[in-house]
Amino acid sequence: MCAIYQGASATIVALHGNSANAGLPRVNSRSSASRQSAFNVNGTTFGSILPTLRKQIAMSTWGKRGWTLQEGELSSRCLYFTEDQVYFECRSIQCCET
Repeated sequence: MCAIYQGASATIVALHGNSANAGLPRVNSRSSASRQSAFNVNGTTFGSILPTLRKQIAMSTWGKRGWTLQEGELSSRCLYFTEDQVYFECRSIQCCET
């Protein structure tokens, strides 16, 4: 499995949903993406803070399964799909849509 994950261009991780049939949030038309809350005060727009990737993983079913540990540890690059946004992580950076 090590060679497969390390040789992949990216590993797609679906952090939302409880089964393989849940689809990818923000991609699959069956799933609804949540929106970042924003509000305006005297002409200045403020946005809510979305959960960090680590928090998203901790809250997910994927993060609680032992066999998925190898996906995250062995993959050189991962795309994490959550209800809030998509995260990219590699050996040197982590970034997200916001």
